[in-house]
Amino acid sequence: MKLPIMGKESVALLVPHKRSMLLLDGILGFDREKGQAASLTEVDRSNLFFDGNLNGIPGYVCFELMAQTISAYDYLVGGGMGGKPKIGFILGVNQLKVACPVIPQGSRITTTIRQECAIGEAMYSFVGESNVGDETVASATLMVYTVLHPEGFLV
Repeated sequence: MKLPIMGKESVALLVPHKRSMLLLDGILGFDREKGQAASLTEVDRSNLFFDGNLNGIPGYVCFELMAQTISAYDYLVGGGMGGKPKIGFILGVNQLKVACPVIPQGSRITTTIRQECAIGEAMYSFVGESNVGDETVASATLMVYTVLHPEGFLV
């Protein structure tokens, strides 16, 4: 797959998030050997978490940007399940630091994730960081679980 991947329609092919829950506008990079990926989110009124009173999105939303970037990474590593993105769950968010309580409309958030470790076949730990320009607006460690069976938990 050629990078960057831009546009919600293209990103939607890589992640299970659809319609308003899809927060990523592009996948900027992917490196299987380093276990990392990068995404782009443009803050505008179409964002599910946009708050008109704040004229932006709350900074804590960045952990969801990290989770969606992990989902895209997972697809790019394994090709999904029969071409479809796998479903995953955030099991925990640790060391969440939000340096910017509100990310204003018009901002371009670059989110990077790096896999720290795998625990078995379906649990992973990732370090994530979201930046606006050179400023880190949020960082966290996420523990995620990927559903291995194509029908979810039904076996």
